[in-house]
Parts: sequence; C-alpha cells; structure tokens
Amino acid sequence: MLLLPYPRADSYIQSLWTARLPAVWTDFREQNFIRLYKAFYVRLSQLKEIFAMSKWSSEFLYDLPCSYSYYKEENPLYLKHLLTSKGFSFPDIENGNALEIGFGKGISISMHAATSTTKWMGTEFNPSLVNTAKRVAKECNIEAELTSESLEEFARRTDLPKFDLICLHGVWSWISARDQETIIDIADRHLKDGGIFYVSYNCTVGMINFEPVRHLMHMYNQKMNPSNMADHERLNRVATYLLPIVRANPSFVVSQPDFAERITAALASNTNEFLSENLNTHWSMSHFSDMSHRLERADLGFMCSALGNDNLDFANLTPEQIEFIEPLLGTVMYEDTRDFIVNQRFRHDIYVKGGIPLSPNEYLATFRSLNILMIDPADSFNYTITGRNGEVELDKAVYGPLIEILADNEPHNVGAILDIILSSNQELAFDQVANAINTLVYANICAPCVAAESVDEEKMDRCRRYNFNTIENYTDSPTVFMCSPLTQGGIAVDPLQVKLLGIYLQNPECHDLALVEAILTLCVSGEVNFNNDGQALSEDELINVVSNYVANFKAVMLPYYKKLMFF
Repeated sequence: MLLLPYPRADSYIQSLWTARLPAVWTDFREQNFIRLYKAFYVRLSQLKEIFAMSKWSSEFLYDLPCSYSYYKEENPLYLKHLLTSKGFSFPDIENGNALEIGFGKGISISMHAATSTTKWMGTEFNPSLVNTAKRVAKECNIEAELTSESLEEFARRTDLPKFDLICLHGVWSWISARDQETIIDIADRHLKDGGIFYVSYNCTVGMINFEPVRHLMHMYNQKMNPSNMADHERLNRVATYLLPIVRANPSFVVSQPDFAERITAALASNTNEFLSENLNTHWSMSHFSDMSHRLERADLGFMCSALGNDNLDFANLTPEQIEFIEPLLGTVMYEDTRDFIVNQRFRHDIYVKGGIPLSPNEYLATFRSLNILMIDPADSFNYTITGRNGEVELDKAVYGPLIEILADNEPHNVGAILDIILSSNQELAFDQVANAINTLVYANICAPCVAAESVDEEKMDRCRRYNFNTIENYTDSPTVFMCSPLTQGGIAVDPLQVKLLGIYLQNPECHDLALVEAILTLCVSGEVNFNNDGQALSEDELINVVSNYVANFKAVMLPYYKKLMFF
C-alpha cells in the first residue's frame, strides 16, 4: 500500500466525522442491504451459469477453472516483445486474426479486441459466459466474434480465417484427449505459417504429487455426494472432507513440506474455483517433452515460456543449476530438466509454426522500434525482483538510468532509451541495457505499449466504456483489471482503488472528505481492514491512515491512472 506523508487529521475533520457518525451508520445499513442484494444476484448468476453448463454437455459436470483474471501472456504486444527479445520475428497481427479458445469471462479477449485493429474470435463451451461477454462487448462497442460452439463444431466451420495467433489459457488440462486433438487440428489447419500458438497446462513434475489428493476429492464427490445435490453443496462437502485430512498430518502430507500450506492456501483464497477445477470431469498433466511431441503434428515448434518470470534464470536458479543445464540449452531435455529443478507446476508455452530467426540487423531494428512504459508508480520500485530463490537485487548502475527515464509512467521508445543511456553512460554496454529492459518487462514492472499518439479516439472510447462498465459492475473480486489503450491490455488495480475511482468519476470535484467517509464506511462494515499486524487502530489512528490513503490516491494514483488512459 502506498502512503504519502500527510498531517494528522485535525480536530475539525475528527469532529465532523463524529457528527456524521449516525448518518453514516444509516448509510451503512442501506449500503449493507445493497451489498447483500448484489451478493444474492451474483450467486443467482453463478447458479444460472452452472445450470446452463450442465445442460450444454454431459462431459463437463463442473466449471472449468474460470477466474476473473486477465492474462498478459495472450497480449500480442507482450508476445511481440518476448519473441523479439529471443531473436525471432512476430507476425503482422495488427492487420491479422487471432483466436482465443476457452475465453471464460471474456476479460482478455475483450480488452485485446477493444484496443487493437486485430480481428478477434473466441469460442467458449459455457453459453452463459458467452452471453455475458457478448453483452459487455455490445455495451462497450467492442467488435469480437464470440461463440459457444463445441470444439468439434468450431473446427468443422468452413468460414474460419487463417490465424496469426491462437491462444488458450487454463483449458488444455481440463478437457478430454479427443478435444485436445481437435485443438491441434485447428492449429494444423488454421494457423498461418509463422503463426503463434500459446498454451498453458498442468506440468507433471510439480503436479504429480497432487494427483492423489485430486483423486480422493473426485472419488468422495462420486461416492459420497448424492447425484441430485446442488453444485455449491457438493463443493462445501468436499472441502469439509479435505481440510481435516490435511490437518491430520498423514504421512503423504508430512513427506512434502509445502503441501499442507499449498492446499490450505488454495482453499482459503478461492474455495469454489479450486474445488471445481479439481472436480472437473477431465483433469490431466503433461511433461513438456510429451506436449511438444504431440504438437509436432501441427508443425509447431517450441519457442520459449510465455511466463515472464520463467525467462529470468538468474532469479530462479542457483549458479550451479545454471551451469548444469546450460549444455542442454536448445534441446527438449533442457525444459524437462529445468521443470524438475524448479518443481514446475504449470507451464505457459509459446510455439511457432515455422519460427523465423531475425538477422542481427533485423533484431536491432525491431528491438529499437518497441515501446515500453512503467506500470507502477516509480516510488514503489526498490531495485529488487522476486524469483523462486527469494528477492534478487538489481544493479543500480544499470537500472538507475533506466528507471529515471521510465519514472514518468509515459510510453518510451526502446531505441530512444538506448541512445540516451549509452551516450551518457560510457561504461554500460548495449547488452546490459537491453537485458535490463527485458528483465523489467519479464518481471511485470514495465509493459510493452504503443506510442501515445497512435491511440485514436475510437480505441479510447472503447476503453472508457469498458472501464466504466467494470467499475459499475464490480463485485467482491480480489483483483480488478482496468483496460489501457497504451498497453492494449489489462492492468491490475486494487479493489479499494476501484471503489474510489467510482466515486471520483461520478463527481471529479468531490472533496477529500467524501472519499475518506466512503472508506471509513467500508471499515465499519468490515469490507476494508487497515489494522496493523492484527492490532486494531484507534478511531484517530484510523482516520489518519485513511486520510493518508486518500491523499495518496489523489496525488499519486489518479495522475498515474490518467497517464495509462483508463478514463
């Protein structure tokens, strides 16, 4: 949480807050009713979705893992930066076609279609989710072809274009082997030469020790739950069965130090998603080498991991581990061995149908043409990144000049950045600065973007509509994603910031006191907690902390959101 120095709330504000307490309590009761009504409405919608799914296909008895999330790994701007940094060409997707298989709630496909000239298509087996995504697209003037056809029906279509990008996230491991082969058929027939194929899936190395627990959950649901039981009751009963087993310290759990924490954390963060994911009719895991072999049928060759952090070996592997696997680089054994070393649970892979290496001159020209911006306020950057081995410090001599340029949260051309830094820092080499730029992008400190002047009013309008729709329909999701026409994708925003944005956008001239009162009301209702390490704050301390938070929102976060062109 960013907190700027702010004077202690004076007696005027304290007395005003005390005087307004009865009115705020009345407001709270009304707001609490509205919140309960919204919760009921959301739950009703979820039940409608589950009912629609059970009618759609007997193979999918439970929801696929479908969280409210945005996946930058499907963002063409990010993929272009990633492949360029690896020395490979990227298709002209600005004038091309893209397909997302299993788009879920439509967060990623909606943002990508709203902010680019790429023609997006999407297929999703749950018709209720498709209808919701279509409604949002219509309200926000977003053009994307969204369908609830089965994979087989979609594959048989004769009007499909040749795609420059096909992506699927959180789908592969939860569909049948037959449907997996259908996806390969789609890539074989409809992915252009040089086209990109992104897929994520359960990795056997890190998931094989979880399979016995998944089996117990699945068997309990089949044998102990009545067939006519409502789905939410099924999930509750399985959770009631699972937690005591984990807490009883069975030998299986004791032999794996992080296992109990892993299960408990998963249940605590999103019980329904975790359980429905693992009670789904289909659940599989794959070794990288097996997956790679299957995709050869569609002439797909592995390029690299789409997950930025996986491309930062210095933050994830020890020097000894790097030295050991380096001779295997470029072979299938490298990926399988690395998965074993890091205990990989979930892979995010980029394949290309005939990858084209860039010549040195082509690489230099393409890399220099890229643009990036810092997607956090610069004050929050502490010259460290977090990998599998903990925090790693970044060299300030290399990263300092870079952050100094990027601190304004404006788009910057990579070529211009290189010229400025290398001309004023003779001791730095091109490779050092280029690697630092890539590291900031991989670590999600910076994001690939377009130049501000390329954002036309039509794209801006679609983004505004989408973000207003997100704010207006916000429910209690732990993370909210706002759409930026600069990054042509989503950026995570804290839910409390979303609430303040909603108040501010309704009345940009509102006084700070109105924002303070709004947060204090949420504190009274228990929706927001500013307590420090479990210690309850006094009323004066709470008012002071909330006042600081609002001051930071107005002075730092609002200008930052405006630079990202959220509204």
